[in-house]
Amino acid sequence: MIAGVTPDPADNHKRLASAMSARREELHMTWVKVAESAGITTETLRAIRHGDNSPSTLTKRGIEAALQWEPGSIDMVLSGGEPTPTRRDAVAAPETVIARAGIPAPAPAQASTPERVEAVGVAQVDAILAALRAELREARDEAQRRDEEQKAALAEMAAEIRALRENRGA
Repeated sequence: MIAGVTPDPADNHKRLASAMSARREELHMTWVKVAESAGITTETLRAIRHGDNSPSTLTKRGIEAALQWEPGSIDMVLSGGEPTPTRRDAVAAPETVIARAGIPAPAPAQASTPERVEAVGVAQVDAILAALRAELREARDEAQRRDEEQKAALAEMAAEIRALRENRGA
């Protein structure tokens, strides 16, 4: 985005539609599945993608959850930014853990030979276990952070529903 230039809302709706399509394909989802996961109809989803509908915060959060984006990603795209995927890979692959432990990766032919297992040694096994423990702590912290974000989003949704009900009753 160029400083001092206001983004065209129509362009940003096109960017949102493009980002949503790319993410849907990346997650191997159909539009029906995205709508179901978001708790909206496919017609509503289509209208949002085409810029014919200005979604409520509740609807945005549902779509973001369905597309595994962080809360606020839709607003970010509509203001010229990029969506932020949620972190779903909380536990790293074994190769990543071993690399973080400082152990060189074996050649594929060596990976499961008894000589390789013997060569690893106790110190390296301890290093791998320490790295695994760190990954587990990190995954637990990430899950706790996500739970807190979800609770806050649910509280926000509940407040929005209460406000809608109060307005309807007034």
